[in-house]
Amino acid sequence: MKITMEQVTIQIPDRPELLGLAPVVRCRECKYYYPQNRGVESWVCEHALGLPDPQDHDFCSYGERRKGR
Repeated sequence: MKITMEQVTIQIPDRPELLGLAPVVRCRECKYYYPQNRGVESWVCEHALGLPDPQDHDFCSYGERRKGR
């Protein structure tokens, strides 16, 4: 039996926890994410176990939202 896209309906709940998803803090929102002062645009994670070369869209399990964001 062949199914077409018109026949497929996917309903995603408005609550991510129902899908087993947890909210994350992206590096750009994290209190450990700071610019390095090396004359180039580079950022560093100051958490002892954080990412070695974080990008603003990355995230890890140690992220904590910066106050005011």
